[in-house]
Amino acid sequence: MIGWFKRAKKPSGPVVREWAMMRTDFPDDTVWEGHHLVQIGGRNVTVAVKEILEGLGYTVSEPEEGGDHGWLLSLRSSRMGCSFQITDFGKNQITDLGEQAALLVEEDRPWRARDRDSSGQAFRELLKQLHSALQNDGRFHDIIWYPYDDFLKEGKGAPEPVSEPESPPDPVTN
Repeated sequence: MIGWFKRAKKPSGPVVREWAMMRTDFPDDTVWEGHHLVQIGGRNVTVAVKEILEGLGYTVSEPEEGGDHGWLLSLRSSRMGCSFQITDFGKNQITDLGEQAALLVEEDRPWRARDRDSSGQAFRELLKQLHSALQNDGRFHDIIWYPYDDFLKEGKGAPEPVSEPESPPDPVTN
């Protein structure tokens, strides 16, 4: 069609990144009996994340082994519920930069009832608090956050879990 153009869609709301990739200063805590895996690694990282969240005033479950996915935690508050998955990737053999771990934080949707925070503000605040606490803890380094859909695609990532969307420039009219 002549004279018709598709206007760029403006993003609505903050950009939320649920996946974090980071380096950690924790020893490998994988437990083997011969060639049999007894306990998957990353429990020590999970316990540290649990302690950080409790220090922020949240009620957090005990770490639960999640098979190949690593370790799991659940968080409940009066305003929301969240699930955490912590996966220990072990030492990076190529760069020798230390242990690497991934952290996934998902808001539990059933908690988004009328009497809860349906705007997602409590979840965004949790991500910001957690990020700040991880940065201030000397055992976590080089934290990069990814949107859920971009993590496995190895997208660009960002240094913070929540940011305001970039607005595309308005088209120039003559």
